[in-house]
Amino acid sequence: MLREVTSKVNTFHPLDGGDLIKIIFEAKENRLKIKCHGGSFPVNKEGVEILINLDNMKRVVCYDPEEQSFTFEGGLTISEILRCMEYRNFTLELYGIIPDMSIADAIAVGLIGSNGTIAQCLKSCQVLHPDGSLVDWCHGQDLETSKSK
Repeated sequence: MLREVTSKVNTFHPLDGGDLIKIIFEAKENRLKIKCHGGSFPVNKEGVEILINLDNMKRVVCYDPEEQSFTFEGGLTISEILRCMEYRNFTLELYGIIPDMSIADAIAVGLIGSNGTIAQCLKSCQVLHPDGSLVDWCHGQDLETSKSK
């Protein structure tokens, strides 16, 4: 895990989910305000003591041919995802000039595709909340009603 300190904000670059969980639990234990982003989109640091940048979490975790689904880490960029999907003859229906942002940032800002937002392309998503709780969200469910681990 990499760490940088600038103007009272500690920025962490976790290498994997384990690092991410450690950072969040340490922030919770010390009552620090945190913000997480995918690493490719500007983020307002005001009022934040810890910034988590997912720029090192860029792995393709899984491809399931039966479900025709991919699992990616949040720091992977749209162009990297499209290259991976193209290799398996898949694509995302995006139109216009698409900024090459991370998938986490694209979901956060509501990137639009030809059939809706990029978030609507998700089958499921694991969300790690600032309080340390891990929520599995499935397409069609409201995050508030999803089952927590």
